[in-house]
Amino acid sequence: MIYKLIPVLLLSLTINAEVKNYSAEYEFISEEITIAGTRALDINEGLGSLSFKAKNLLASMFFESKFRVIDGKVISDSYKVRIKPKFVNRDQELVFNHENNTISSKGRDNWIVEVDKNIQILDPLNSQIQLKLNIANNVNNFSLNLIDLENGALESYQYIVDGVKTIEFKDELYDCMVVKRIKLDSDSDKVTLYFVSKDLGYMFIQVQESSEKREQELQLIELLSLG
Repeated sequence: MIYKLIPVLLLSLTINAEVKNYSAEYEFISEEITIAGTRALDINEGLGSLSFKAKNLLASMFFESKFRVIDGKVISDSYKVRIKPKFVNRDQELVFNHENNTISSKGRDNWIVEVDKNIQILDPLNSQIQLKLNIANNVNNFSLNLIDLENGALESYQYIVDGVKTIEFKDELYDCMVVKRIKLDSDSDKVTLYFVSKDLGYMFIQVQESSEKREQELQLIELLSLG
């Protein structure tokens, strides 16, 4: 279903001088839908939010992750998704309770799970921020734990810098690090490639996701603000 696939692609601080706040328009392309929307990343004194808003004749979408960043580590606080196209109607909100060491979900999927306070658990959006921070700090091979939105289980993914590709954006050429992501301990053949530009504050110029069942892509189409 498209609502399970979109968060991985949709969303790409000045935590340091390199990874920056931004506002930009991206276009998401799949077999089911093509939609453009605005993504905004805002971090101030360690408190951050990452959001995406889009609307066309078929769908309206809203994603938001709120989090903190401490010593280069992303700490999840909440995650919201609102999707209302003709083919699916979904609302969901996750709350990361650090006092009780639980994560709860309400909306389309209702559950609550106890978690180990020593394990970093990320959502589909803020995991991309941790990716950027790691790359900016020359960590080129790492794994991250993401929460499964359906049932609260943990899913582990491996990330590795797998070369450099030059991509044209607005008549300029950018050398992008290619970060490859695969799911660990799984038979899934899905591979996600992030094309990360250091010159644009480690923004994603392009994201590609492919498997035997489908292919989809995210493209930067307009940079509204940076830094």
